[in-house]
Amino acid sequence: MITQEVEWLHENISFFTCSKPYGAGICHKNKTVDHSYDFNIEKGITQVKIQSVNRNDYDGTWECKHGSDSGEIAINVTSKPIVTFTGIAENKKNTHIRVDDDVKFECKVTSGQPVQKITIWGSGRESSSNESTSNHTLSIKARCSDHEFRCEASNDYGSAESQMVTLNVSCPLEVKAVDETTVVTNVGSNATLVVRFVGYPEPKIVWKRKIGEMDYKTMNNYRNTPKIFHNNATLTIHNVHMEDSGVYAAEVGENGSTITTQRLFTLVVNEKITSLTNDCGCESIGIGIGIGIAVTLVLVAVMLSVTWIVLRWRKSKGPANIVVGQEEYENVEYTKEKS
Repeated sequence: MITQEVEWLHENISFFTCSKPYGAGICHKNKTVDHSYDFNIEKGITQVKIQSVNRNDYDGTWECKHGSDSGEIAINVTSKPIVTFTGIAENKKNTHIRVDDDVKFECKVTSGQPVQKITIWGSGRESSSNESTSNHTLSIKARCSDHEFRCEASNDYGSAESQMVTLNVSCPLEVKAVDETTVVTNVGSNATLVVRFVGYPEPKIVWKRKIGEMDYKTMNNYRNTPKIFHNNATLTIHNVHMEDSGVYAAEVGENGSTITTQRLFTLVVNEKITSLTNDCGCESIGIGIGIGIAVTLVLVAVMLSVTWIVLRWRKSKGPANIVVGQEEYENVEYTKEKS
């Protein structure tokens, strides 16, 4: 049973301590490390889980003390590699990168196990090292399309990926042709218009709607969400109404410039499609037909019953004239044998 202070040490350095009542508020973290506690007081078990383990810091023997008692646990770190990724523009003291500037990406890997592979990729470029190594580099000459790069390293226990490095290359603005100038949607749906461009810094984009024959009016943000993300400018119209049908324009230009490039879109909105039951009343029609059939069957049954009763009555009276349809049959005689 745990009754006294519990302390965890590594290389004689106290990392965690915990005292009565062993709740999270009484447990102390003595060094910066991600962890979680688990204490079973009745069974006398104390456990600390350490996340984001780095072999150089935590590999080796750990000691757990409970009052005057102590025990040791050996930790053998077998984790995924830890990746550090940087991109540097060579011979540049600022972040303004231009076309054909030399840029060097470097990926450094820390791993408790031999590294199997390091790969740097992004913007249509890729370079890999298949040898056991702790770093890999990729040197490029910057181009307008270069933007996002990552590094991935793997060992026997899995792979790890770095955070993205963003490369902003100063380039003249070029607005791409629109792939789809007509967007078709239904009432109640969302519609997104997309303009693609190349160039940095990001351009200024103004979305407008055609009013009348020649005039365009700048759109407000009511049910509209404009965004710019890596060479894509979008306008999303939420919960589309029938009155949203029409022509839209994206005016794209460099900041501070009065020169813009216009891209036009036509939004076609269809009425919301509902079920045939709701539109034509087919369900009501079906019910009506069913009732009609039932009534007809009842009437036929009644007529047959009446006819049978009449025939029985006629039979008991002797010869009779019977009308069937429009024809009359005379002196129809019924013979009843005596039993």
